[in-house]
Amino acid sequence: MIRLCHFLILLLILPIVTAHSSLGDPLPYSTYACKGDTTWCKTPCPPLSLRGKAPARNSPEDPAATWARGDKVTITWHKNNHRGGFYRRSLVPVKHMFDHDWHKKTAFDWGCWSQGSFICGKDTPLCGGDKKGKAYRNTITIPGVFPDGDYVFAQVWFGGLHWQGKAPKYADYWSCAFVKIQGGKKVDSYTPKFRPSANPRRGVPKGKCETGSVRPLECGGEACENGPVKHTLPEEFLGGGLPPAVKWALFGKGELKKSKMKESPSTMTEKAVQADKKDKKADATAVKEEEKMVKEKKSTEIENPIEKLIVSRNSKTVGEVDPNEKKTINVGATWAMLEADLGDVRPKRVWIKVPGVGRRSGQLHPYRYFVKKLPMNKWTKITVEAIMPDGKKHSATFDVYFKSGRARELKTKDDSKCAKEKVPPRPTGTWGRRYSSLWWKQREVMLIRRRYCRECPNVC
Repeated sequence: MIRLCHFLILLLILPIVTAHSSLGDPLPYSTYACKGDTTWCKTPCPPLSLRGKAPARNSPEDPAATWARGDKVTITWHKNNHRGGFYRRSLVPVKHMFDHDWHKKTAFDWGCWSQGSFICGKDTPLCGGDKKGKAYRNTITIPGVFPDGDYVFAQVWFGGLHWQGKAPKYADYWSCAFVKIQGGKKVDSYTPKFRPSANPRRGVPKGKCETGSVRPLECGGEACENGPVKHTLPEEFLGGGLPPAVKWALFGKGELKKSKMKESPSTMTEKAVQADKKDKKADATAVKEEEKMVKEKKSTEIENPIEKLIVSRNSKTVGEVDPNEKKTINVGATWAMLEADLGDVRPKRVWIKVPGVGRRSGQLHPYRYFVKKLPMNKWTKITVEAIMPDGKKHSATFDVYFKSGRARELKTKDDSKCAKEKVPPRPTGTWGRRYSSLWWKQREVMLIRRRYCRECPNVC
């Protein structure tokens, strides 16, 4: 019943958009994920005075969830258009919720941050601000080493990658929720576990994660440039190692007694909110600048997008010419359609210039020029110019010889056979009187010679 109530609260509150990543369920007591490189949030959990749009009913007396030792619990966290890095989870007594050492020694679950993607709807408390309406989730088992009492369930995301996943970028982000442990089977010791993604991205070795760092607090600020992206494990699990076991004896007498929580060191709440808004604005600006740089880079990387000139008549191609190539094309008439082929590139404008005829520009693909009167039976240099969106110009020249008349299909004999045939020599001297016996002989020789020259052009 308690879990159902909290789920209903989760659906009814206003949409929450965090800066990068925070818990979705259990519901955190603050919608501001605590970034490790800011002056207002140098503790593992956000200041109690900075709750954002989180519901007021989230405190040790009224926790977000009540779990028993050995329970299987589904944890969800915001994707928010990012990927990469690790998560680390701890159950910390409320008294020590702002102590980094306690978060480290009570950590019981590590894993790849990008795992268990599912559709949860856009702009919902469960999803955060992911543009595709996706979030992450997995299931954990509450270890039996935690005595009954009030805790903070804390998750830290570290080693996060840039929005394109090409380089390390983000600092550590901490998110905390009040929970209660009550009942269940007790154990004296628990060895923490690491859980990789069941479906890693292409290129990531199975059992490892893509990340920018191997431990929390390694990144000094944002952007966090720690060299190339690594495919590895958290520091505690490298080389087959394991973190220290979490023991029941760690929680001695008095550790779980109810006591007044000490506020974390922070500046004014208003300044903290302004700082968070500034971070969001800076992130959005950085994304836009990188998108612009990628577009400019793609534009400059294209040496010359003009691939060939296509000549067609009645929607049928009669010839294609590559740049700086000489080619004869029999068009069979004095008109034709000239088309510039630029592959997948879409320039701002294309010009096709034909000497003695004029030029034509086009803004839409395909880039064509209908020429009514081609320069026939002579070599013609046709120029194609392309203007890219960034203003850069490209050009290519095509040497074409347009032939008129119907194209004849001649049967060509094998060259070796043609070479053995004896082509009769051309008649010499004066031709005989018309229709005389000499004239008929001379005419027969010329017809035979003409036939051989058509079938074996290499021997004439």
